[in-house]
Amino acid sequence: AEEKSNLDRLKAILTKLSVEVYSDIQQDDVLVAFGRLKPINNQDTNLKMSEARLIFFIEKALKRTFSPEFLNRIDDVVIFNSLDKENIFKIIDVQIDDLKSRMQKQKLGLTLEKKVKTWLLEHGYDVKNGVRPMRRLIQDEIEDKIAEGILEGSIPKGSVVALDIKSGKITYKIST
Repeated sequence: AEEKSNLDRLKAILTKLSVEVYSDIQQDDVLVAFGRLKPINNQDTNLKMSEARLIFFIEKALKRTFSPEFLNRIDDVVIFNSLDKENIFKIIDVQIDDLKSRMQKQKLGLTLEKKVKTWLLEHGYDVKNGVRPMRRLIQDEIEDKIAEGILEGSIPKGSVVALDIKSGKITYKIST
């Protein structure tokens, strides 16, 4: 119980740190969102600032918000950049490769068109939650439907399931 209490306290402190520094940075007419600085007042046309500039604004906000004694106890400030499409496609590849591997153990194959990956990117990624919803989307839209087909007998051993997009939805074609 005490460990959970300490963990809850740590989460509260980290949340407070984030909110305090974030609001301080906003006062400088700069919004920090997933490692990118974007102008609020449209005076700055450079939407992607350098990492050095990002660090400058964060350090400035930290110094205004916290005492030097507290800042001396912080070992490092970690900046997480937002994922770009290439990163997200790599994550999709890893998750699909894992599914293919599990299907191969069941003597099944899986192919998918690039359109399917693009659809997954559009429906399984958002700025707030990142790629966390992607795993659920793959499970709900692909894995569960393939599992149902296996259980119903419409996807026999030795089959290959080909995924495509038609009318904005994932379609399944089974070949033996």
